[in-house]
Amino acid sequence: MPFLIRVVLVVLALYVLWRACGRLLRSLGMRSQEGDQADHLGQLHPVDELVQDPVCKVYVPRREAIVLRGRGEPLYFCSDKCRDHYVQQDGQKPG
Repeated sequence: MPFLIRVVLVVLALYVLWRACGRLLRSLGMRSQEGDQADHLGQLHPVDELVQDPVCKVYVPRREAIVLRGRGEPLYFCSDKCRDHYVQQDGQKPG
């Protein structure tokens, strides 16, 4: 019986150690397979840069934003509607 208790305790200790290492690696920014799958489900990865729409002031991920390139820096919009509103106000052509 004491042998069985030792085996259970060792297995339990290894499990706790495994979970602690996984949490440590995730907190350091290393992705697991679960993180890779989450990206395919449309969740944002922590390194996605957010840009602000100049019309409605909403923040959107840069890779999903509507880009207007014109004078100076590119402008990023949350939707075609906000881009068109900006173009009407500013007189730029979308492009």
